[in-house]
Amino acid sequence: MSRGKLRAALWTAALLACAGAQSHRPSVPSVTKHLNHGPNDLTLSYSIDEAVSFAHATCRRRNEHEYSGGVGRPCKRCRLTVETSTPAGRSFARSCDLKLHPIWTGGSVARQFKLVRFADDQLVLVWREIVDRSPMRRRRYIPYPVLFEYHKDHLRVEVVRMKSCETDKYQLVSEQREKIYEPAICGITADGRESEGECDQTKSQTEIYAEDERQIHNLNVVVNGAESFDLFFRNENLCGRDKRCKVTYDSRSGQFSSVAVAALEAKYDATIEIYPIVGERRSTSLLAYAVRSLCLDEGTVTLVSADGRKLFEHSYSWSPFDLRRGISAMAMSAIEESLGICQQPTGEPVIQCSLFDAGGRGLIGVDIALKSSQVAVIEMRNTFDGGFLLLVGYGNASTANGLEALDVLRVDSRGELASVHAAKSYKCWRDRSGVDVGLIEKSATQVCYYMACTWPMPKVDVDEAHWQLFGECFS
Repeated sequence: MSRGKLRAALWTAALLACAGAQSHRPSVPSVTKHLNHGPNDLTLSYSIDEAVSFAHATCRRRNEHEYSGGVGRPCKRCRLTVETSTPAGRSFARSCDLKLHPIWTGGSVARQFKLVRFADDQLVLVWREIVDRSPMRRRRYIPYPVLFEYHKDHLRVEVVRMKSCETDKYQLVSEQREKIYEPAICGITADGRESEGECDQTKSQTEIYAEDERQIHNLNVVVNGAESFDLFFRNENLCGRDKRCKVTYDSRSGQFSSVAVAALEAKYDATIEIYPIVGERRSTSLLAYAVRSLCLDEGTVTLVSADGRKLFEHSYSWSPFDLRRGISAMAMSAIEESLGICQQPTGEPVIQCSLFDAGGRGLIGVDIALKSSQVAVIEMRNTFDGGFLLLVGYGNASTANGLEALDVLRVDSRGELASVHAAKSYKCWRDRSGVDVGLIEKSATQVCYYMACTWPMPKVDVDEAHWQLFGECFS
């Protein structure tokens, strides 16, 4: 279908939608949550399909001590909760209490958590134990006294079965990191005593190990199905500078594998998101990975085979000065054995969409004309029939807590526009909320969309949180 014909079809379908050619079924439950978490850190996670599952973990901000026989043992108390709401209006909740115990002398629980829903009744809580000691002492193999820092990064994982609160645990320790400082930096004299003068900040420092070599970072929890998930992370000491580490959890045995070097490149200083493309028709084996990376304004989406071969790479830029690759909105989908990418070129009233199979072969390539270039958010979802759904939310900076209009479009496997639905838009209760949208394909004819509002924006350190979910289904 030509691009001109596709634009004409878009406006024709839009007129039909406005005329009420489609029926509405509000079967996505509306959910509102208010959490006053006081002196606790809060981590949120949710999944939306036939029912809405809202999970959260609250962990004390300060490390506490448990005393036994006069000996104190540090710990941090957490509560994990899953609340589920169904379209029929039923709701139920389960909670489990955990105590996170550092195992190293001087260890503490870092205020960094990741919470992921796994299988039907399990939550994965990932946290870090950090040992940080900075004593002054002589080092015999160095010809002068030094002040050194000693660090140990310790990755901890708790897989919690919410029905019984039973837990499978995993831990990984990276080797120590040390920094060596020349004495005059901190006012230390040659014989190891404190000097009366001010510290000389112009002296250089010598690092025995580069800081990132021993650090565990860029962690991704990749769920492959109901029976396993993978932990991907970077650690130069364990897996090298240009590779990623991988650990697999098998729910049937309740065991974690040993650390392996994953067949995935690690782009230095890039933020990484990894999505598995799993067989859904002939088998349930892993077919490929879709890897989305971002470093400053430069981004890529890479399709990588299960054995590490690069099949396809798409690059883009968020910079408004990049006239060739600049974009202002983007979405991708890695389900139904395919990879879909949609993007809006900067300032243009059009969205460009492409669909590839798990081997990197192009299936669809279309340009879709828009009502306006003022696009606040887009989302896509690959469909059963080999096409895709596209949600477009219109708005600008003044409507950051809501959307002025929503359209849901269906493109079939031939790249032709099958329908456009002018969806109902919602406004978040609080200004400056984080807005997330999504799509659900319940059948070949029934589609649902939702809009979730989170306030305050993620990573804001306050004592309360609000979460709202609105949605609608139509055929």
